[in-house]
Amino acid sequence: MKALKVNYSRLISKGNYENAKIEIELEVEDGEKALEVFEAAKAFVEKRVAVEKLSSYTIERAQKVLDDKRNHTLAQIEEAEEILAKIKVDDELPF
Repeated sequence: MKALKVNYSRLISKGNYENAKIEIELEVEDGEKALEVFEAAKAFVEKRVAVEKLSSYTIERAQKVLDDKRNHTLAQIEEAEEILAKIKVDDELPF
């Protein structure tokens, strides 16, 4: 038996009675192992889950911290930078 496609998805609660489904389907090409393709699909989906779980309030608050660095601690600035780095969307898939 040979795996031809790998599908990985997650359904998450956004906390406001809404859900989001993140899913990707990859083809297993010649010379690739299905487990490696599965791990790549899982890593991609899990990264997107981290972004989807961020609320718009959290993103706006992080932006306000970076816009007014003089009135915030270094820890607050670093946390805001981490949050905003998560929401950057890559056009290219990492595999």
